[in-house]
Amino acid sequence: MDSSVEILISQLKTLLIFLERPSVQRQFVALLVAVAVAGLLSAGSDRLLARWLRRPGPEVEPDPSRRRRLWRAMDRHFLWPVHAAWLILVARLVFTLQGIAAGMLEGALTVVLVWAGYRGVMWLLYLGFGHRVVRPYHRRVLRPAFFIGLGLSLLGRVIPLPVLASIRLFGLFSADVTLGSLLGALAVLYVFITLAWIMQGNLGRALDRRVGLEAGVRHSIVTISRYAIVGTGLLLALSALGLDLSTLTIIGGGLSIGVGFGLQQIVANFISGLVLLFEQTLRPGDVIDLDGEIGIVEQLNIRSTVVRTRDDVEVIVPNEFFLTSRLRTYTKSSRQVRVLVPVGVAYRSDPQQIRAVMIDVAQRHGLVLAEPAPAVLFRGFGEFTLNFELAVWIEQPDRIPRLKSDLYFMLWDAFKEQEIEIPYPQRDLHLKSGWREEGEG
Repeated sequence: MDSSVEILISQLKTLLIFLERPSVQRQFVALLVAVAVAGLLSAGSDRLLARWLRRPGPEVEPDPSRRRRLWRAMDRHFLWPVHAAWLILVARLVFTLQGIAAGMLEGALTVVLVWAGYRGVMWLLYLGFGHRVVRPYHRRVLRPAFFIGLGLSLLGRVIPLPVLASIRLFGLFSADVTLGSLLGALAVLYVFITLAWIMQGNLGRALDRRVGLEAGVRHSIVTISRYAIVGTGLLLALSALGLDLSTLTIIGGGLSIGVGFGLQQIVANFISGLVLLFEQTLRPGDVIDLDGEIGIVEQLNIRSTVVRTRDDVEVIVPNEFFLTSRLRTYTKSSRQVRVLVPVGVAYRSDPQQIRAVMIDVAQRHGLVLAEPAPAVLFRGFGEFTLNFELAVWIEQPDRIPRLKSDLYFMLWDAFKEQEIEIPYPQRDLHLKSGWREEGEG
């Protein structure tokens, strides 16, 4: 058995012996009671402080929204550990007066004071910057960092951290991966993923405010930067595992064989994503025609693109599709697009009247632009109808289906009012001579 494992087992046995002492058990029970009572007191303080905050001052009228924000921040980040701290202090004083050891309570008091300090800092941050700004950083950065640091500190009081970190887990490319190296690699990877998240949320706004780039260019810079940061973190995490980076050439050779057999599509989509990002062929917010259905590009990622259809359905399309297939986009250089609405009327209709009615209908629709002006095209003489097309221009390509539907409704009402007929197909049946009449033999 590994010596570090033997030391760990010995430390755990010592801890069990320590927990069997009556004095330790009393302190543990007192600690649980103090924390539980502190939770109840913080809930009671909630009501009392809420009443005080709602009470108007003698000179200044209260600001309800600010007071609610103050109380919410205090309730979530300060009161509970403060109540727990003074209750543990009282319990330690009682144990000391009775001549009972209180070393565990002293250590717990230190932890609770650190907890109170952390929550006090968070209270000030929430109060100063607001809930919407601080909450994402609290969840993704501050809270994990605090609890990881606190957990390591508490674990170090029980088990020597160097001994725990030296436990061997498995081998990887002739390198021994220990528990410490694995946790260190995960910590490095998490730090870089968090940095990529912070960069993604701030770099786009900084570029927009200081440089004034287009949305597609900003998205490309942010996406490439995010993947570069995560890639750097992945390499450093492999190095933290004890893996020699020179062995990545061997891994790369193995991956090349895998690409040759089954990863062609993944690599093709990855390269296509880079091409789309650099060329700006497709950008977030573009309106495109995807297999006969109009959709809006929501996200342009390295491997795939997310397109949202009119039915509010997200379609994930591999990037290779946009480079190898013909794509119709309505917003590449301009958002103005022409919409054609075909209409057929009876031969007895007056073409000039038809044109006047159709233009009047187009001008009454709110989405139709005045410039370029609507136009009516006479497409020819059909088998049953005179064929026209109403051509209008709009700046909202994603509403083309709704526009066509509105125009058809309006044209129907206008034709009905002007007694303009929309014919339906008819057929004449001619019987050749020589057919025997009924009853002839």
